[in-house]
Amino acid sequence: MRQLSEHFFPVEFTCHCGCGFGLQEGDVSQKLIDALEKLRWLCCQIKKVDVPLVVVSGARCKKHNSSKRVGGAPNSRHLVCDAADIKAYGIDPGALYSIAKQIPQFRDGGLGVYKTWLHVDTRGYRARW
Repeated sequence: MRQLSEHFFPVEFTCHCGCGFGLQEGDVSQKLIDALEKLRWLCCQIKKVDVPLVVVSGARCKKHNSSKRVGGAPNSRHLVCDAADIKAYGIDPGALYSIAKQIPQFRDGGLGVYKTWLHVDTRGYRARW
């Protein structure tokens, strides 16, 4: 099975509607994958144990993004595959946000804290919510 990096696979980022968006080589931003690897490493260093990152949502096609179930923004970064909604076992979203701010790609990108996950993206300019 093809890997995007040491800890991430294309299937983790694939659109949940089943259309296959996110599965093709080059679909998911390498900048995002590299930043997620850095974030995972930092979490492991802080917790002193292996801390897998779980991708709740990665790539989204326009149809899935605009569905009532998702309610994604019309200009969502998920549409261009440089965003992920993530969880880290044993780290709440607020604490994960504090760690993610240390990663340059996320510090200069989007970070949004939700009740059960953290949105991260590498849009190239700072956005917070």
